[in-house]
Amino acid sequence: MRPHLREGVEVRRLRFPMTNDVEVLQHAWEENTHKLVQCLDKGEDVVLVTLGDPLLYSTVGYILRTLRRAYPDYPVEIIPGITSFQQAAALTQTILAEGEQPLHILAGTMSEDALAETLSQKGNFVILKAYKNFTVIRDQLRHNNMAHDCVYASRIGLEREKICRGIENLVEDPTYLTLLLANSYEKPA
Repeated sequence: MRPHLREGVEVRRLRFPMTNDVEVLQHAWEENTHKLVQCLDKGEDVVLVTLGDPLLYSTVGYILRTLRRAYPDYPVEIIPGITSFQQAAALTQTILAEGEQPLHILAGTMSEDALAETLSQKGNFVILKAYKNFTVIRDQLRHNNMAHDCVYASRIGLEREKICRGIENLVEDPTYLTLLLANSYEKPA
């Protein structure tokens, strides 16, 4: 991010714990929102930068909700980002959906039953955070005949980016920034 900022712009990192403990998360959201408001109260411009789109499985949504609740009069402008799955689709020339086909965007953190039920439907699938239940997801994609043409994309746009098609035999230990693109439709010739 630094190369894209003009000289003299101060960068402050906010800490967001990677936990499922709602109390710990709530405390972090409130504390970080308060830090942002302190800067705003001094007349400073504040930008909260995130990877991908700020309103899709992003911490920005929690901060926005916390800010609206505690400080409803503060103006907010949201600038959409390029989502990782759109970037992966572009890099692999994968059509995300066409005609009347549905596009399902799933969190790989869903329960095994929910993943199995959803992936058994007809449609196009984007599975974000696929690291969490990767083995279960891969097995479901195999079961539903989607593993052979599935796109595996990890760390899109970052160091150690990895993209491949077909996950039937992939034994990789996925990172947090791993996604999958799959579809249950026959591919046109």
